[in-house]
Amino acid sequence: MTKRPGYRNIGSIIRNNSAISELYSQSLEHSHLQKTVIGQLDPSFRDHIYVAGVTENTLVIYSDNPAWAAKIRYSTAKIINTLQQHPRFKNIRTLRIRTDPSLDRHTTIPDKSVISEASSTHLEKVAQNINDTALKNSLLKLAQNK
Repeated sequence: MTKRPGYRNIGSIIRNNSAISELYSQSLEHSHLQKTVIGQLDPSFRDHIYVAGVTENTLVIYSDNPAWAAKIRYSTAKIINTLQQHPRFKNIRTLRIRTDPSLDRHTTIPDKSVISEASSTHLEKVAQNINDTALKNSLLKLAQNK
């Protein structure tokens, strides 16, 4: 690969910029924390949590939905005991669980709404008898969702 004038290697940018270097180090540390915690948990929880951080004695995790947050809360004592077996988490005494639906990797985008042929015909007939142009156009557009 040839070097282009004015371009620098990403590694040198990270090493030479203390703020970026610190951010990169924190990112690696957080990634390691996530993998370590996930590795200690019941496999059923793994797809539904994200480790937000750890303080002296508290681990904060986010769940992708309230149902999984409740399951995790019911298992708090077991999770803490399991984590305390790992040297890094021996001081963990509290588990805080938050819910963040944006983390849900299993959410599917609903299909386009479809109405029946009879409903479509009825909307078209109603639209023909409407004087309000905006409402008429909206009903006709809705009628096309067959």
